[in-house]
Amino acid sequence: MEAIRISDERIGQVIDAVNKRPQFSNEDWLFVVCTDHGGIRKVHGGQSPEERIIPLIVSGGETPKGLVSQAVVGQIAVPATVMRHLQLKVDPAWGWVGKAFPEIVTKTNTEGK
Repeated sequence: MEAIRISDERIGQVIDAVNKRPQFSNEDWLFVVCTDHGGIRKVHGGQSPEERIIPLIVSGGETPKGLVSQAVVGQIAVPATVMRHLQLKVDPAWGWVGKAFPEIVTKTNTEGK
């Protein structure tokens, strides 16, 4: 719980610093927060669902406000989401299979959440 509190505090510091930028109102920021793995107690890096399913938090840009989904999108959505925000094309030759958030989340995944 202490690690979560510290992480939350640091994320808040970053967001505060961005909000204080002189040109913030003219900028289009996207915040993406995720972890590299989950864990069981203090063990990290296995292949169980508890260690592989991670939170993905996306805010800003064209991300709909208030969208909460239980869909398992994975880290593969992170580069596609950032590329979309930067209006950069994903070259099919790269072999990426991930879609950007929130496109990867279907209506069914968000109903009643």
